[in-house]
Parts: sequence; C-alpha cells; structure tokens
Amino acid sequence: MMFGFALPFIFIVSIPVLGMMAWGVAQASAAALVVEILKKEELRRGKGKEARVLRDSEKVRRERKRLNLGPLQPLFALFDNLLSS
Repeated sequence: MMFGFALPFIFIVSIPVLGMMAWGVAQASAAALVVEILKKEELRRGKGKEARVLRDSEKVRRERKRLNLGPLQPLFALFDNLLSS
C-alpha cells in the first residue's frame, strides 16, 4: 500500500517545476489535516468558539421548547433544522 502512493509521488517530485508544486501541495495537505484534527479535539473537549456557539444554540432550543410559542413553533423548528444541517 505504501508503494502505491510513494512511487507516483517520487516520480512527480523528480520533475523540476512540477515537483516543487507537488511538494507544496503535500505540505499544505498535511497542515490542513493537523488543523482539522485540532479543531475536532477542541470541539470534543468543549473549548473554542465553535463549542460555545453549539452550547448556546442548544440552550436556545431548550428554552424554545420550554416556552409554548403556539403557531410560531413550526417556523422555529424549520430554522433549527436548517441551521443544524
């Protein structure tokens, strides 16, 4: 499996101009992967801006359920479904 990725990559990197671009794309991909993993860890631990927004939105949903909004309830449910997807 390792050779299936490594051999074409070595061939592309050996081409002078294309190799530099491929090396840059590989570094950027690795950096993007690390950032994505760190964001997921922060979200899982409950830190960061995204976690606060999720907690606040859950608090708003619970408050809306507690209140009886009558005819506006389906409208708020629609907005909640749109925002959660």
